[in-house]
Amino acid sequence: MAAPHSLRLNFPEHRLARLSLDRVGKLFVLRAPKRFDAISILYGPPGSGKTRLLGSLCRKILKVSQNKTTQMMRASDFCQSLRDAEMANRDDFETLQNQLIDLDLLVLEDIQLLKPREADILARILDERTARRNLTILSTSIAPGQLTKFSYRFINRITSGLILELPALGPESRLLFLERKLESFGTKIETQALEWLAGLVEGSMRRLQSICNRVHSMVRTLGRPLKRADLEKLFATPGHLKKAISVESIASKVGKHFRITPKSMQTRSRDKEIVLPRQIVMYLARRLTGMSLQEIGEFFGGRDHSTVLHACKKVEDEIGNNISLSGTIRQLEHDLA
Repeated sequence: MAAPHSLRLNFPEHRLARLSLDRVGKLFVLRAPKRFDAISILYGPPGSGKTRLLGSLCRKILKVSQNKTTQMMRASDFCQSLRDAEMANRDDFETLQNQLIDLDLLVLEDIQLLKPREADILARILDERTARRNLTILSTSIAPGQLTKFSYRFINRITSGLILELPALGPESRLLFLERKLESFGTKIETQALEWLAGLVEGSMRRLQSICNRVHSMVRTLGRPLKRADLEKLFATPGHLKKAISVESIASKVGKHFRITPKSMQTRSRDKEIVLPRQIVMYLARRLTGMSLQEIGEFFGGRDHSTVLHACKKVEDEIGNNISLSGTIRQLEHDLA
């Protein structure tokens, strides 16, 4: 079984970003200047795995092309280097910029922390790097369109190439992470309790890691596998629980939108007008409540967990293929949250 840390780059939510960056890296190594974007930007919430993904890319490039010059640095280090060079003398400042321009690969993390003046200096460096077809990969915890404090010139530069999102993990990936990590600890926890925990927390891997540590510590203290009641006590503190949302409130909201009653969704009806709203309620209940698959199924007339899981996957597939339905579900989720 794979170690938990190796899973961080193999979640389905991260597949597109991982494959896209791998392709950029391969084309860069082959020196195919017209086939790769000289600037790529990766964005996602804190703890989503950006640093690990970018570090993996750097190692892959160096493994096949050891003569490449690479540097991976945080925006705070970039800013400090600029300040130190400026305080020394003008020659040092120009030397630093030239060194950054000459790097074959520059990875700069957390650019949302840059100040406007430093961002403008970076824009000039990026212009020179792009002209030389040197590869630059930037990361930020917020979407590029929300970096409103920066100049148009800077935003125009960083969004001129490949833009990739690294989204937070969904319920199934959170469950997988928790299972593998706790297994590596030798920590036992009931399946229903683990499903509840995966539905409770947000998708940050950093937070998931912290939660696993707390669970492991509690198991060692109690000397037995944890039940859901144990976890509810452990995490029943401000900041750990989501806003209380019940499956009843979700069914009511979805029912109003589709003009059907919540009771009709609890029947065995296979009418299309009933099936889709029922599946959406199951999907939203999985995302927004701490209920296990079994508990959600019980609300719908005693359906088993595999039926609920199938419904969730069905809705996820529809979201990717149906723009109208995707917008409807996003609005429902926003109204409920």
